[in-house]
Amino acid sequence: MTTRTYEGVLILDTGLDTEKTREQLEKFQEQILHLGGLVRKWDSWGKKRMTYEIQHKQYGYYAVVVFDVEPSAVKTLDRYLRLSPYILRHLIVSVDQHRIPPVEPIVELPLAPEKLEEEPVAKPVEEEVEATEEGLAEQAEIPLAAEEGEQANAGLGDEKASPVRGSA
Repeated sequence: MTTRTYEGVLILDTGLDTEKTREQLEKFQEQILHLGGLVRKWDSWGKKRMTYEIQHKQYGYYAVVVFDVEPSAVKTLDRYLRLSPYILRHLIVSVDQHRIPPVEPIVELPLAPEKLEEEPVAKPVEEEVEATEEGLAEQAEIPLAAEEGEQANAGLGDEKASPVRGSA
């Protein structure tokens, strides 16, 4: 049989430490290799808040893997992921062969420990604005519609506007 390219998205329990998470991802990679597959790409999205709780957990560790395997092996991989207590959710989908460029197989998982921690929310940097004479002069030159005698909402006072239904 011929192999096909699949993409799997895994959501792991964030209660695991970095070492256990890496171990679970390596076990999944070993399953793919054991079934005669080839891992093309791993992508770690890190710890993210889920849209809804799964097994009373609000956060999950997201990982994406692109791999080649025979279609009959997908059922075995799906069963392995369903039975794993550390995988909260998973999804394996077939990928169009023409969308994936040929890549050398990877040996090591790109699981950085800093990706396991929740990404801190960046605080906005307040820029200091210097009040110069030119800046104040530019602000003073901006004409206001009310100062020029124009209506604030142009076109609303026109009687030639399209009539409203039901009004006589």
